[in-house]
Amino acid sequence: MKILHSAATVSSDAKSETSPNTNHFICVPSRILFLSVINSARAEFFYFMLKTKTQKLILIGILLVICLALISIYKTPNTNRQDLLNKQVLPVENTILEINNIKYETEISDQISVYDFMTQLQNEGKINFKDKTYPGMGKFIEEINGVKNGNKYWIYYVNNKKAEIGVSNYKIKSGDVVSWKLEDSY
Repeated sequence: MKILHSAATVSSDAKSETSPNTNHFICVPSRILFLSVINSARAEFFYFMLKTKTQKLILIGILLVICLALISIYKTPNTNRQDLLNKQVLPVENTILEINNIKYETEISDQISVYDFMTQLQNEGKINFKDKTYPGMGKFIEEINGVKNGNKYWIYYVNNKKAEIGVSNYKIKSGDVVSWKLEDSY
């Protein structure tokens, strides 16, 4: 891959009928060449036209950065560049656990089970619960914040819809609301 850039400069001989000098540099991934082509067919390195070593070093540094940036852009696959352009930053929503109309909020990073969500809240010291594991069925919540199943049982809802699968299998995402209510069994 070569990237060619040109810049015209005014000839030092203003009375001359010749066209302006044209300075070229070519970015090649492995090296940078600066070449000045003058209409008199005489070629010299543009690099040596600068007066001080500091100017030369600054120019080399700037051009090196530009070339490296261009190389990295062109080496990036188009799909990744397009994904980066299309990616929108969405606000993070807290996921809510509601127990008898008391809300507990936390942030989850990915889809997790209701059980894992409750475990995360328990580890954060926000709630307390006890469960029992039934082989082949998963976890069953027996007690939440000191209130045990008895005449009424803990039933959970996700986004106001009664759940039809167990807490260890129901996956929730950021922004969901899980509500636990004590209800009569039927």
